[in-house]
Amino acid sequence: MRRNKNKLGCVLLVLLATGLIRVVLVLHEALADTLPPCALNKTLQLQLRVDELKRYSDTYWTGSFVVLPSVELMCQPLVDTKLRLSLRHPQPLILGQILNAQVRLKLLWGSLNVAGFDYRRWLAAKGYKATGYIQQANPLETPAVASITDHVRKRLIESDLKQASGLLALAVGNQEGLTTAHWARLRKTGTVHLFVISGLHVALVGGWLYLLLLTPLRVVAALATKPMPVQKIAMLLSLGGVFSYGWLSGFNPPVMRAVVMAGLVSLAVLMSRRTVHLRILLGTLILTMLVQPLSSLQQGFWLSYMTVAALCWGVVAFQRQPGRVFVFMRARLVLFVAMAPLLGVLVGAVPVISIPANLLVVPVVTLVTLPSLLLGLLGYEFADGIGRWLLTLADISLVTLFAVLDWLLAIVPVHVQSFGYFSSTTAVLAGLAAFTCCLPLRFALRMVAVLGLLPMLLANTANLP
Repeated sequence: MRRNKNKLGCVLLVLLATGLIRVVLVLHEALADTLPPCALNKTLQLQLRVDELKRYSDTYWTGSFVVLPSVELMCQPLVDTKLRLSLRHPQPLILGQILNAQVRLKLLWGSLNVAGFDYRRWLAAKGYKATGYIQQANPLETPAVASITDHVRKRLIESDLKQASGLLALAVGNQEGLTTAHWARLRKTGTVHLFVISGLHVALVGGWLYLLLLTPLRVVAALATKPMPVQKIAMLLSLGGVFSYGWLSGFNPPVMRAVVMAGLVSLAVLMSRRTVHLRILLGTLILTMLVQPLSSLQQGFWLSYMTVAALCWGVVAFQRQPGRVFVFMRARLVLFVAMAPLLGVLVGAVPVISIPANLLVVPVVTLVTLPSLLLGLLGYEFADGIGRWLLTLADISLVTLFAVLDWLLAIVPVHVQSFGYFSSTTAVLAGLAAFTCCLPLRFALRMVAVLGLLPMLLANTANLP
């Protein structure tokens, strides 16, 4: 057994080293000026596929486009590259639509200020090779595969829902309908993760699929002449659903992490191997860095892995769990304590109001909004009335949640809603204290470690250079 563990450790180290080398090489290439000379300072005739869109006004759009091979293309190195472009177009565009466009491109660039947003790094992390604008665009065709998002949008609009934009973001990760007011509310209350498809949504989809498949599979197993591994079959089918949901949402880093973790856990169960949560997380990190090396430039990548690591260390590691409510409360507290130092450095603010907000919002989204939304969209195709009723239930729950968040923002004074902008030294000290608080130590020792979290509350009076 010990030899097997040593071999597994060596394999993980080799894979980790390989992943780090690949990340360094890919990042160097991504941050270099990779736009070919044939594309600089020229108006190009390109055939583009619409991969992502955000609407800023009735006619102004910006989004992600992929260059397709075409006869008119005079710059072959651009084929299959990803571009971030803006355009003015009177008609609504559809994801997956093919455009014949005249484009002007420029190298990746962006401001780089202390404690500010690094736009160039964000562009590189998303895989963009250039930015620019579309001078003229003529829609050619809309592939059937890309019409899934449009189909969901039409279903939500037909149902006359008040929060159709929020439900669309929850269902397929399309955020084009979310306004600045939506994002401001979610950011202040620390609930952005609920409306950006993340590992939580993937876990919910996998869990609900598994539970829904168990009963019919047990009925089939009871009627079958040979024994069937019902639980393993349900796990494989739910894993297929998880992969499909991840593919539909675009496999952003948190979703990729959740899908890979689900695959590794399913593989371990099928092979009757004991799963060690932190080892599974490390294996997922290595595989994700090999598949998506550019994702390591994104804040969401590290926040996602640190969140799961905190849960594994501070919640799953405890053998004695008095009850589900206590486990949920412990999870919210551990996440706040463990993630506060990291959020203060990366994001610049730690929303205190996120504790009550998540305690209220997470159970509703988990048990009501997302299940009724997905079941409603599926049921709409077979039973119009049931599907419409379920979508209405999801809409009512979302309207109620937004009303609760607005109420919290109204009753909690602005100056105590969040804190942050502390130094790196403070973050390291608070991080060590948070790590100690999550250890299975005596209660008194963990309370002493809480003192290390207090410097985060001190005001940072140093001016930025």
